[in-house]
Amino acid sequence: NIDLNYIGEVPSYDNFDSVKYQDYLSYKNLYSNNIWELKKETIKYCELDCKVLYQIIDKFSDTIFELFRVDLLKYPTLSSLAFAIFRSKILKGAKIPLIHGEMYKFIKQSYTGGSVDVYRPTFAKDASVELENRVIKRYDVNSLYPYVMKHFPMPIGTPTYFEGDITKFEKMPFGIFEVEVECPSDINIPLLQVKIKTDSGYRTIAPTGTWKGWYCSEELKLAIKYGYTVKVDRAYHYYNKSNIFTEYVNLLY
Repeated sequence: NIDLNYIGEVPSYDNFDSVKYQDYLSYKNLYSNNIWELKKETIKYCELDCKVLYQIIDKFSDTIFELFRVDLLKYPTLSSLAFAIFRSKILKGAKIPLIHGEMYKFIKQSYTGGSVDVYRPTFAKDASVELENRVIKRYDVNSLYPYVMKHFPMPIGTPTYFEGDITKFEKMPFGIFEVEVECPSDINIPLLQVKIKTDSGYRTIAPTGTWKGWYCSEELKLAIKYGYTVKVDRAYHYYNKSNIFTEYVNLLY
């Protein structure tokens, strides 16, 4: 660490992070005949950082207006800007129903965080292949959210409340269901998640056993495929669905 009031030669290379050595030498040569002051350099850096950020935002604002005729200054976050572009360029005359009250509370309970699992591989001592010769493969999914938005239908219109097992009346029901779940005890990686209250707050787990929970119909269809037993008690059912984001993702992605 260097004192902010440091005045003298340019500090050694190991004090610079993510800087190529050749660039460091070029920078150092700028001060070969001048005194280097950390405080002045820090102020200069902050001023340039603000100017560059302003130039980026200004250019971004012009680009957004040219493409979509949307005023960036009216939307304080990227989320609100993205929604404005969707409504003005894609949604057009269609309407988005308001979801509030009991309907909102019901549907909200079906939302959980993403599922992340970490596994430590183990190998038998008498394995034919030595540990150091084994290959570890790592996979990363690029932009899974826009992929799903583009290729899978989304619920549209106002959902209809239904009490009882809607699967007895609808062949392929689509919506958010309150269900009684039984997970097979021998499943290796459970699928359906639940929120539980602990001393340190709410935690999300994927348990085995039986419980009651709220899930999207598509999650339940996948779970049943892997051995879950599901009994529907109540539902908010959407009679209509559509690929409403396909054009939007193609446009922006």
